[in-house]
Amino acid sequence: MKRILSALLFLGCSTANAQFVTGQILTAAQLNAAFANVLSLSGGTLTGPLTVQGSTTLANLTVNGTFTVPGGFSPGSLSPQAANSLLGNASSATAAPSVVAVPSCSTSTSALQWTSGTGFNCYANSATTTGTLAQFAATTSAQLAGVISDETGTGSAVFGTSPTIATPAITGGTINNAAVGATTASTGAFTTLSASGAVSGSGFTSLLSPYAPLASAALTGTPTAPTPASSSNNTLVATTAFVQSNFAAPQIPYGSATPNAVSATTLSATSTVSGAGFTALLSPYLIPPSATTSYTPTVTASSGTFTTTSATGHYYVMGKLVFFEFSATITTVGSATGNVLVSLPFATNSGGGVIMFAGQETAVNGKTLQGSIGANSTSVTVRYYDASSAIAAGLTLVMSGCYVSN
Repeated sequence: MKRILSALLFLGCSTANAQFVTGQILTAAQLNAAFANVLSLSGGTLTGPLTVQGSTTLANLTVNGTFTVPGGFSPGSLSPQAANSLLGNASSATAAPSVVAVPSCSTSTSALQWTSGTGFNCYANSATTTGTLAQFAATTSAQLAGVISDETGTGSAVFGTSPTIATPAITGGTINNAAVGATTASTGAFTTLSASGAVSGSGFTSLLSPYAPLASAALTGTPTAPTPASSSNNTLVATTAFVQSNFAAPQIPYGSATPNAVSATTLSATSTVSGAGFTALLSPYLIPPSATTSYTPTVTASSGTFTTTSATGHYYVMGKLVFFEFSATITTVGSATGNVLVSLPFATNSGGGVIMFAGQETAVNGKTLQGSIGANSTSVTVRYYDASSAIAAGLTLVMSGCYVSN
């Protein structure tokens, strides 16, 4: 009896749709009607819509018809799928959803492209709004004109450097401040004018009128020409100066003690030239020093090698006599020992003897220096006045003198 009452109470609490009340005694017909509306826990078939209230877990559920989830549906309830994939239908017909792979497409110019019946693929050459026209294929002038709506003329695009423009029609504007299209040409300034045919017009005729033609020129006034060398024998124009120097010089009368005045372009002598006139003429130039010339002496040692040195020098030449001066600084000694060797601007005469020079150290101790050269020397040997070595860091050796070169 207790078991029957418990079952009745259970039915009374769980079958709200039967509209039973607590304590009600049910008949067999009522019980059959109530159980007719209950779905079996295993193997039952539900007809009509299924509504799930609250948080409910359903496993291995097969639904034919409508399945309503008022509380929302969580994707976490689905089975795990492979990375970079979607559930969908990539076929060209209606089918159950399946896993559709999504390719890696992560570069700045990549884009996903969907192909019906196949699925996704990666298009790697997409254009971006921030890119230039260089991201597209090479574009011809005709193709560019096809996307421009306000161009004028036809042909190829023109750029600023050395363009070639065929039969342009220019209306208005100016070229070098000269009006374009005027009936009367305005004055213009051009850097270069060239003509492939005959040049005509009163302006050109007036411009060329002061000039003689190259062929059969008829010169007027006092034309001049370069004077050929006195030994010339060619088609050069013989100027009056050429004739004067070669044929019109006055001759010295025989027996005359005083020669007549002669004007000549060139004088040459095969033996000693003498006379008061030559002496007076040459007196300002008997010792004509040439302009002083700079040179960079090389500083070495009689033994070992300097690490760092520097030097400046000057010289001038009178005939074979060479005057020189130099200043040489020893910065880092290195392995150098013995005497300092400073190069000369020219080698000494092969027949000369030993020549001595004087100098001074000007940076450290102010000691007097002596220098010497011999025959065929290319450098001065420098030491202190007492023949001791003048090699030390920081010394500046200054010396001057003169010698005879080859």
